[in-house]
Amino acid sequence: MSVSRRRFMVIAAGTLAGMTLPRLALATARIWRARAFGTDVSIFLPAIGQDFYRVVRSVERELQLIEKEFSLFADSALVRLNESGILKNPGKRMRDVFEMSAEIHEATGGAFDPTVQTIWKAHASGGDLAGARARAGWRKVEHSASQIRLASGMELTFNGI
Repeated sequence: MSVSRRRFMVIAAGTLAGMTLPRLALATARIWRARAFGTDVSIFLPAIGQDFYRVVRSVERELQLIEKEFSLFADSALVRLNESGILKNPGKRMRDVFEMSAEIHEATGGAFDPTVQTIWKAHASGGDLAGARARAGWRKVEHSASQIRLASGMELTFNGI
């Protein structure tokens, strides 16, 4: 049986929660569920009384801000960048994620590469994989404080971050 990336993350998060939260907290936890990033999301919170609602509101605000910048399933800055190949005056969050991506790309010897969206879309649609691989490559992305420019036909995903 093949395990999807999303299923693996759910299993890993559940395992981590089970190892780190006391049994009583798990028994009295509240669960918050919503839609984000094109899928169902949930957060298990230990019994924290009225703070539960404050935490949930904070999480919802943060998710909205992240989706506005990085979602592939909404009208986000990332979707606009992927469609046009250029993003002028990127926001601080976007610049920070680009810097982090560059650092991780370098630290992993290129194994981490947000340009895999180009390859993923070709694979999912039965498109030209060789062409997609030729268009991909983090080093082909130009980014500065004033603009981000992608190579022709390139698309990014920050799902790895």
